[in-house]
Amino acid sequence: HGTHVAGTIGARGNNSVGVTGICHTVKIMPLKFLDAEGSGSSADAILAIDFARTHGARIMNNSWGSGGFSQLLLEAIQRARDAGILIVAAAGNEGLNNDDAPFFPASNNIFTDNVVSVAATDRNDLLASFSNFGQNSVDIAAPGVAILSTTPGDTYRTFSGTSMATPHVSGAAALLLARYPFLTPAQLKARLLFNVDRPSTLAGKVATGRLNVNQALVTDDISPGKPSALTTSGRASSALLLTWNASGDDGLAGVASQYDLRYQTAPISEANFGAANRAANLPKPGPSGSRQSYLLTGLAPNTTYYVALRAVDNVGNVSSLATTGPFSTLATTCLLDDVEGVPQFSGTSPWAVTTEQSASPTHSYTDSPGTFYAANRDISLTQNTAVTLSAGEPLLAFRARTNLEDHFDFLHVEVTADGGATWQRVLSLTGTTDWTYYSVPLTAYSGRSVRVRFRLITDEAIAGDGVWLDDIRICASVGARVSAFDDDVEGTPTFVGPPPWAVTATDSFSPTQSYTDSPGTQYVDNLDSSLTQVSEVSLAGFVPILTFMAKTSLEFGFDLLHVEVSIDGGATWQQQKLVLTGTTNWSQYSVPLARYFGQSVKVRFRLVTDSSVTDDGVLLDDIRIGGEQILPVGVNLPAPPDNLTATGVSSSQIDLAWADNSNNESGFIIERSADGVSFAPVHTVGANVRTYSDAGLTANTFYFHRVRATSAAGDSAYSNVASAATLPAPGGKLKVSRRVNFGRVGVSSSTTRSLLIRNASRTESLDIRVGRPENPYIIESGGGAVTIPPHGRHLVTLRFQPTVGTRFTGSVSIVSGDPARPTASVTLIGRGK
Repeated sequence: HGTHVAGTIGARGNNSVGVTGICHTVKIMPLKFLDAEGSGSSADAILAIDFARTHGARIMNNSWGSGGFSQLLLEAIQRARDAGILIVAAAGNEGLNNDDAPFFPASNNIFTDNVVSVAATDRNDLLASFSNFGQNSVDIAAPGVAILSTTPGDTYRTFSGTSMATPHVSGAAALLLARYPFLTPAQLKARLLFNVDRPSTLAGKVATGRLNVNQALVTDDISPGKPSALTTSGRASSALLLTWNASGDDGLAGVASQYDLRYQTAPISEANFGAANRAANLPKPGPSGSRQSYLLTGLAPNTTYYVALRAVDNVGNVSSLATTGPFSTLATTCLLDDVEGVPQFSGTSPWAVTTEQSASPTHSYTDSPGTFYAANRDISLTQNTAVTLSAGEPLLAFRARTNLEDHFDFLHVEVTADGGATWQRVLSLTGTTDWTYYSVPLTAYSGRSVRVRFRLITDEAIAGDGVWLDDIRICASVGARVSAFDDDVEGTPTFVGPPPWAVTATDSFSPTQSYTDSPGTQYVDNLDSSLTQVSEVSLAGFVPILTFMAKTSLEFGFDLLHVEVSIDGGATWQQQKLVLTGTTNWSQYSVPLARYFGQSVKVRFRLVTDSSVTDDGVLLDDIRIGGEQILPVGVNLPAPPDNLTATGVSSSQIDLAWADNSNNESGFIIERSADGVSFAPVHTVGANVRTYSDAGLTANTFYFHRVRATSAAGDSAYSNVASAATLPAPGGKLKVSRRVNFGRVGVSSSTTRSLLIRNASRTESLDIRVGRPENPYIIESGGGAVTIPPHGRHLVTLRFQPTVGTRFTGSVSIVSGDPARPTASVTLIGRGK
């Protein structure tokens, strides 16, 4: 294996013997750390890398790898980077997507820019069937099928693998250094990646294309021109909309190869450009002078940023810096925990605050301080106090660093809106990442009081260093939510798929129907079937996010639901990072679509199954595309009000009160709803007013209210939604028992009792409203608002369903129009056995 790789890199040429290497006068330093079966340790790999670094290597060929991340190995690669060394590494031979399942050391290219990840192609420029791939994580492809090269004993053999593709790129890098000996690793990598051939067969499989050594050797001493008129034209709570004029490849002539855009919270110069945060998914440079835009997302709310941009040509020459800033993101913060003061989260042991890692400045939360996490863990870090979300586009934002067994150990992010009785998953993290910013839309919880928890679940084998969390925020948006697409699967289907994809009423998240791939049965083997959006959706004017609810029963790791996006009406599709597999209950998933900002897209859900083991499949519901409105810079909308409360004070009036968070409003718009869904304006009050009495309402009726600030610049997002009922109309005479006794009931069994409510007046009707009792008592019928006619009666059916063998004492409240008895409380008694 090693001899074969070495021959591809540098077998002697011009000697009429055997084969010729890519750079046939190269010097090779062979370093062996794997045994004859290909087994070895990361510790020995680190020793080999450090030995090569200290003994003068300029390029390291790594035709080996595994799925496990090693922080120490990454640090060895970074030491090589600082010594001016390029690392070329095989992408792997499992036929997997490295975007989903990283393969190291090749996937270290996401952490450091001196690593080139290499896939394998055949003689027809087709991706080899065995080759790993990845539109974002695999840099380049090179020949790796039926490669003839040197083997021991003066022989020559044909091998296939990404191990054979990698030395083609390493040999090309050596050839470039022979021609241009002063290239930095970044310039060397740029020449390799920006001068490829781009056959359509590799579209979506690698970041660039197939190696072209001849084109990479071209001489170019002219740097691109500096992009001009860089500015921020719009902003949101987690994004800035940047615009600039394109320059050229040689000064202002031609078209540059790519952009390098960096951002941070301090000014950026040539000296610190490399240390600033690098933006991803930048647009390709346009013709010189053309106006270009980019939506920079993943920013912290209420934070000031600076931005710098430069153009890069096809040989790695860079322009001078274009800079802009400061510009601040928007949003009001309901909760901020930077882990530096009093903790706002509490955890199941061993969750703790630590200083061993942090995003800023010194502390973070971790699940396993000072050690690896244990097997079979289910431990949570939970928000102490609930916060009430606005009705705009609220979001959860945090920074995390993870070292988890990929696809077996998970950090689930969960939300409760019912005091912790139930939790709903909104994000799952697995695998290894450096500090990364995550933003999770909480639109489904608008207007409700929520708590968040971070739940670590591990399996029985292979532990990692765990999780670190920092800078946790729950924010209310300033801009309103833009809803570009909404399918709750209750009307005319907006997605279609070949049978058996269908709409089903068997199971749903809300209210009655969902899409499924296999109604009433299990899916079949060897399936590749997609549920596809019928019409395109424009992603302009807002920070676009796809959200949906899903319930899955898939063979874990083998049967997969991919989320894919098309920007050409469905002619081609781009696989997104989110992939569902295994068994989950109804959970929310989100896919950022900012990379497609300003374009029209279609979405599809693509189910791919293997040749064995089937299951119940996938259910999809509440598919939405929307996001926070992008506001022009200079337009300062008022901050949304919050802490809205509603109190019924009479049979026709509800009093409202709220907190005024803005200093530039001209007034507040009050809206009312009978169902909590469809709201209409009822009144506008002036600036700095914090109360309103909504009168003329129907007696004994629930109403929902929300408030937003208004100004000449526009309206704020909404406050939380507050609900209250008007009081019953006066009249009537209430008669009701003081208690209901259910007796002894077996655990997990149940029994019912009737509660009789009478109107003892012979002339007046009696309005009542029956409240909800505490668990394990429930109202089966007769609850809510009721009018009892003169001398009439009303029955409420109550059920008692104990969960443990103990005494349960509860109550049910009754509000009435009886002036002598406006409220009553009935005691409920039962015992589980």
